[in-house]
Amino acid sequence: MLQFLQRKADMFYRRIPQNLNFYRTWKYGLCTGTSILAKPSEAHSSKSRYVPLAVSQRIRQDVFVNMNFRNRIATARKTWSSMSPASASILEGMKSGLSSSVGGKVTLSSSTVEELVSFVADVANLPESEFEYKLRNDLETECIRRIQDFDQKAMLYVADVFFVMNMASNRYLKAVFQEFERRWNTLSITKEDILQLLFFLSILRTSSIFLMHKVEEFISEHASQFSINEVGLICHTFFVTNTAFRNFKTLENVSSLVLNNVDKETFRVGLLVSIMKTMRHAQFPSVRFYKDLGTVLCQKRKLQDATLSDLATLSFTYSSLKMVHRDLSDYVNALTKSKISGKKLNFVRMKDLSRLLWSSMMLCVDIPRDMLEKSLYIMRLDSQLPFRYPEAFVEGLVALAVNRIYPADLLDVVFSPKYLAFKSGRLLEQHFQLLLLGSVVQIECENYKGNQLSQSYLASCPSELFGNLGYELRTRQGLLSLIQTLHHILGDSSFLRCHFILSHSRITDVELRLDSSNHPVMFNSTCDGPDAQRMLQSGFLKDSSSNLALSLKETSISHELLKENREISRTDLGNIYLKANRPGLQRRISIKVMGWNQYALNEPLLLGLHQMELRLLARLGYDVFAVNPVLAQQLDSSSLEGKEEIVRSILEKCEVRLQ
Repeated sequence: MLQFLQRKADMFYRRIPQNLNFYRTWKYGLCTGTSILAKPSEAHSSKSRYVPLAVSQRIRQDVFVNMNFRNRIATARKTWSSMSPASASILEGMKSGLSSSVGGKVTLSSSTVEELVSFVADVANLPESEFEYKLRNDLETECIRRIQDFDQKAMLYVADVFFVMNMASNRYLKAVFQEFERRWNTLSITKEDILQLLFFLSILRTSSIFLMHKVEEFISEHASQFSINEVGLICHTFFVTNTAFRNFKTLENVSSLVLNNVDKETFRVGLLVSIMKTMRHAQFPSVRFYKDLGTVLCQKRKLQDATLSDLATLSFTYSSLKMVHRDLSDYVNALTKSKISGKKLNFVRMKDLSRLLWSSMMLCVDIPRDMLEKSLYIMRLDSQLPFRYPEAFVEGLVALAVNRIYPADLLDVVFSPKYLAFKSGRLLEQHFQLLLLGSVVQIECENYKGNQLSQSYLASCPSELFGNLGYELRTRQGLLSLIQTLHHILGDSSFLRCHFILSHSRITDVELRLDSSNHPVMFNSTCDGPDAQRMLQSGFLKDSSSNLALSLKETSISHELLKENREISRTDLGNIYLKANRPGLQRRISIKVMGWNQYALNEPLLLGLHQMELRLLARLGYDVFAVNPVLAQQLDSSSLEGKEEIVRSILEKCEVRLQ
């Protein structure tokens, strides 16, 4: 397929040789999905968020085709339109190489600003063969040279003409952004300026932090002026430039506008997709918004025309923000099943199906067997898929593993030395998924004989990927109180061992071992891993009157709704006790203190990955007790007698007999 597109790009180039800039941008964007622009150190950019030309054209049509932009955008090309005398003179001078006025004729460099802007508008109507690449380049260079003489309306109008001409005028757009930055405090900015500016920012996908923050301030102050289509453009730009909204008020206004429009006939799913991407990026945590949105989407059947990519984005937003809406999840999965049943699977994107599987797995939604089987089929279609979509491919395998499906051939690929070398240098989260998958295979696939994570790969992984006991004791609410109280009840720190049983886990296991009568036994001092005695010697378990609170790393956006969401999460939030089947063997118990981050925001649901962790521990023979965040808070806030009562109830639940 890629070779076919490459040949198409070459044919396009041979037919229009003068359009080199557009050819290069189109060819690289289409065939590789990457930008050919270098990323400035002071700027936002996202090389993976390539915006197809058709998407930009649709946005331009939705937003700018109204009377407010009548004199601000270029109209469709009119090849029959005649040039003004001044424009004809400038064109003649450019073709003959004149750099200064001769015989009173206007040239490019001697033209006034009005004549230059008028000339730009006139050449947009010329056939491409009459205004070749060199002339386009000269025109762009002249506009950049004189950009300080343009007002904001002229700057944006010229940029729009260049877009209509397919000039890929990246140099000019950068100059426009720099000029807006320089003049921002002296300009009288209008809504139309902001929308056009955002449109061109979305094309270049690069902007300074200063400019994006100024744009956000304007949007926040004038939110009521923007329509839902215009908000779609705003969110699209913030996402593709890798910029998150900082202002909670702005996001609330956007969410209100969405809910006011989502049930209208004119509301398009494509708008919702752009908005949801931005909500996810900004980590907007409004429980009421996602509940009401999901309800309307289900009741009004608003997703019937959605593509698989649209469904994947919507589902991934809910799962990333830990929002459970079971009706919406079932609706999305039913639509997905129907869409892939009648399609040639060669044309279904593996990335979309993987994200749908991942989202259902995180929120513990039952996945139709057809989806699982067809996802597996698609993942096997092309041997390059693991390299083309490295994050989504491994996520898909993890989702399959949670559903107890282990494709040995695909596991062999992602654990191969070639693939592990390919993964080096990538985001930490991608390595974490591999570590998780490695643990699952090692524990649950006894007959698997293929590649596994090598020791050299594990040694090369950053330390941030692995559990840090010191950090856990400082930050995980309830953990230190649990260990101190266990030490007090059992009478000796050697009865405890605090470590990470699973190699990928970042939640501490407080391990106890029992004899055949269910009495605690001491750990051998030679055991690997830090035990309670060593922590006692280092000062971690010394009595302290201070309570250590969980560090949530809250953003300014999520802080305002966090209290509300916590109250919702308290409802019926129970502890989890999972007992392993180990007849005749020494019992081992793992007590894990869970934080709010391990649960859904709006339901008392332990997220799928953490349920998987408990399952793996049980498979290794551990009885697992998961302390919920409410009980963890009580451990920290209770008196010594209260702490002891809580811990004794945990030990009783685990059938531990005390001396």
